Amino acid sequence: RSSDLSIPSWPTYRVKNALYRLLSSWIVKLQPVTHVLDVSSAFWRSQCIYVAAKLKIADLLGDSEMVVSTLAASAQVDEENLYRVLRLLASFHIFTEVSPRIFKNNAQSALLRSNRPDCLTPLLLSRTELMYQPWGHVIGTVRHGGSAFTKHHDGTNVWQYLQGNEEQNLLFSQAMISRDSLGKEASLVDYPWHTYRRVLDIGGGFGSFLSSVLERNAHLTGVLFDLPHVVQNAELFWADKRPRLLDRTTFSAGSFFELLPAALDGDVYVLRAVLHDWNDENCISLLKSIRAAIADKKARLAILDMVLEETDNEAAKLMLDVHMMAMFDDGKERTRVQLSRLLHAAGFSITRCVPTRGLYSIVEAEPIQG
Repeated sequence: RSSDLSIPSWPTYRVKNALYRLLSSWIVKLQPVTHVLDVSSAFWRSQCIYVAAKLKIADLLGDSEMVVSTLAASAQVDEENLYRVLRLLASFHIFTEVSPRIFKNNAQSALLRSNRPDCLTPLLLSRTELMYQPWGHVIGTVRHGGSAFTKHHDGTNVWQYLQGNEEQNLLFSQAMISRDSLGKEASLVDYPWHTYRRVLDIGGGFGSFLSSVLERNAHLTGVLFDLPHVVQNAELFWADKRPRLLDRTTFSAGSFFELLPAALDGDVYVLRAVLHDWNDENCISLLKSIRAAIADKKARLAILDMVLEETDNEAAKLMLDVHMMAMFDDGKERTRVQLSRLLHAAGFSITRCVPTRGLYSIVEAEPIQG
């Protein structure tokens, strides 16, 4: 398929990752002091890209070059300060300063354009507006446990906060769609979804992944399951953006710790970036709900997560692991061994672990019989 062209071949993918890690290691050893200072000041950069995303600078530029005075007037901000922010971002290859005070989009800044399906703006906005301030409490999480987010919000956890904040809940759901650029295409190509009859996306948000599976496999039907307020918004989103898939999709609302849609033969239940939000006890409870829904049917479970190795992990996976620690009470990325223990406790056994040409792996499991 033409959409697969953005995914490198396996040899290219492995060489690219090896070269990136080698060069990164070499640069660190060459300039250790600079590296430590860069890491410690990373939030300066994140706040500058937030400014660009919030002000929709990439949209204002479009396909044109623009002098900063025009950009500032359109965004209704201070010209000199906007220039200084864009100049810094351009030094990190986000936007290009083609001549003094004149900017244009490049491949990186174009990812902030709202007309692109892989637009990252909602994810960048959510990371700052929802997550930036809680990260200031990570020292408390390391010292005493618990999540930094809950500490920052005086005992209110992420899910409680989102349920009571409609604007941030909508932004978070849109951010989860933005997250798809982290490996959705590879997850679609590198696993045989076509072998199933129905896909049940549990905790699937707005259903971006489910819709992609259905689009690529015309014989499949789907079930999108999430909390009531999420499903309500998802149905509206599908009616507007994905009306052609509505006759093959069922929307179901509830708590995945309780009753889930019952399985049919040939089903696959999908947990995509869900288990890492929860502690072991809650993960087992969720997995038991799926096991009860499968009952005696011939159905499987596919877990899409950043499965950790025992050693030598990619930095991106480890960053997300610490982020889970900060945002959720005992949230974490897990190794295959850790996932196997959770699954076994809920009545499943791993049939295989499928790597993809992205950050996610797909852990496939089936019910233990008897």
